[in-house]
Amino acid sequence: MRTEQALSQWLIRALILTAALLCVGFSRVAGEPLYVIEIVVVAFAGKCAVHPDSHVGLLVVLAVGINWVVAVEDATNPWVIGVAASLALFHTSVAAASVAPLGAAWTPTLGRKWGGRLAAIAFLSLPTWLIVHAIEQRGIEPHPLLFIGALVALTLTALRLGPNVTRIRYLQQ
Repeated sequence: MRTEQALSQWLIRALILTAALLCVGFSRVAGEPLYVIEIVVVAFAGKCAVHPDSHVGLLVVLAVGINWVVAVEDATNPWVIGVAASLALFHTSVAAASVAPLGAAWTPTLGRKWGGRLAAIAFLSLPTWLIVHAIEQRGIEPHPLLFIGALVALTLTALRLGPNVTRIRYLQQ
């Protein structure tokens, strides 16, 4: 049993690196390779895999964002959906790895719960991109009310999901 538990934690940590590599790969497909930033993304992701409870994950997200903005000419390129889904996988993997020590029990229930969250976020990436792409295609200029409306929608969603997301119990041996 202990081997299965350790294996599941190692797989989650491997997903951290895999997600970061996917972000780099999607950015490469959509634009020019930026080796320095890509190395930073992978190095920081490696640090996250070893120490998922650190704040280095924020640097990974920042580096992925910088890589996209600098390397890709069209910011609303459809490959951004892949980057968004990969970032969701990265974030979920880091969060899942950070909630319990390496030897903690990872139950199927927890797998379904975290997998469901990841699926919901990944699923919402497509309509979000479609809205942003439609706005860009229509030539609508950025407007503070549009930004505020988006923040209100995100806040209401977070408030709705918040209590369910924060009340997770983890079983340890």
